[in-house]
Amino acid sequence: MNKRVFKLFFVWQDESEEQWLSSMAEKGWIFKKYMLFYYIFEKKSPANYLYKLDYRTNYSNFKSYQALFEEAGWKYVTSYLGWHYFRGKKAEVFTEELYSDQDSLIGKYRRVLQTLLTVLLAILVLNIPPLFYVPKHIQWYLLLLPVLSIILFVLAIILIQKKIKRVSETKML
Repeated sequence: MNKRVFKLFFVWQDESEEQWLSSMAEKGWIFKKYMLFYYIFEKKSPANYLYKLDYRTNYSNFKSYQALFEEAGWKYVTSYLGWHYFRGKKAEVFTEELYSDQDSLIGKYRRVLQTLLTVLLAILVLNIPPLFYVPKHIQWYLLLLPVLSIILFVLAIILIQKKIKRVSETKML
């Protein structure tokens, strides 16, 4: 039996998403696929799985990328817009983190930051002119979406930068 769950996580909430997926596995709902705010689960026996996310949009060989994590006990589950989901049994993974060193984890968040900055730049280029010159036939509330998008992306950038700082100040294995 499959179950589809609507759930929203923001880009800076990757750790919360990982914990939620792990808690669903403990209830017997094993994560299979993600599609724009929808998580697809399959009902099985409760399992002690850890879920981890990686963000990577450019890689030369996806098979070797997967193999790198599989060697450490992580099984590839699915991908969506550069986010890659991995699952591992707590007793079988080499480490409970996908990355065992700070530089790799910081690299993940820098890749996220680079994407956020690129998208923010595109939003600004496309939406700044209408903010300064609003034709009379356009209602003011139509400008809310670009303004809210800009605020959301700026917030995401700030919070990802804080994550990078926190990780760089934390000792890892």
